[in-house]
Amino acid sequence: KLIDALARLGVAQNTLVLITSDNGPWYQGSAGGMRGRKNDAFEGGMRVPFIASWPGRVAQQRVATPVAGVDVFPTLLALAGVPLPRDRAIDGNDISAALLAGAELPQRPIYYYSDRELQAIRLGAWKLHTRHGVYGGAPWSFPLAPLARQGPWLFNLTRDPDEAYDVHEKFAAEFARLIALREAWEREVEQNPRGWSER
Repeated sequence: KLIDALARLGVAQNTLVLITSDNGPWYQGSAGGMRGRKNDAFEGGMRVPFIASWPGRVAQQRVATPVAGVDVFPTLLALAGVPLPRDRAIDGNDISAALLAGAELPQRPIYYYSDRELQAIRLGAWKLHTRHGVYGGAPWSFPLAPLARQGPWLFNLTRDPDEAYDVHEKFAAEFARLIALREAWEREVEQNPRGWSER
C-alpha cells in the first residue's frame, strides 16, 4: 500500500523506502533455521531482512556483505547531501555505494548487543561470542529457563551458519584477533560512553 501510494502521488522515483526489523522473531516465529530468537546475540535473534527500494536508483541485487542498523543514519545523510555531524562518533558506515552501484563493502567489525551488554562481535565469516547468558529450555516452553552464562565461542558463519560448532581452539589466531577487537571497543566505550567527539 505504501509503494502504491508513492506511485499514485508521483513521488516513487524520488523516495527511498527501507524495510527492516530491529530483531529476529520471538518464540512464535521462525528464524529460518538459524540459532536464537529475539534478545539473543545468535544470528536468529539479530540477522534480519534489509530491503531497499528506489525505482531507477537502487538496482535489483543481493548484497551479501553484512550491514547494521547503525549504517542507516550515515547512508541517509550521504544520499541527502548532508555532512555527518562532527561533534560525535558515528558508529555506522555509508553504504550508499553498495545500494546504488553494487559496490563491494569493506569488511569491518559488527557488534552484537543484548540490552547494554556486548555479547558478540563479527568480522567477515568469523563471529566471537563472549561469555553471556543463553536462554534454556525448548524454544516453545514457557516460562523460559533462567539464563545460563556460556561461552566464549568462535563460529565460522560461512561453514556453520547456525552457530553449532565452537572452533576457538582450532583457530586460536582468529579467536585472539576478535578478543583484541572486543577489548579495544569496550575500552573506547568506557572512556567515552556518550560518543562525543572533539573534531
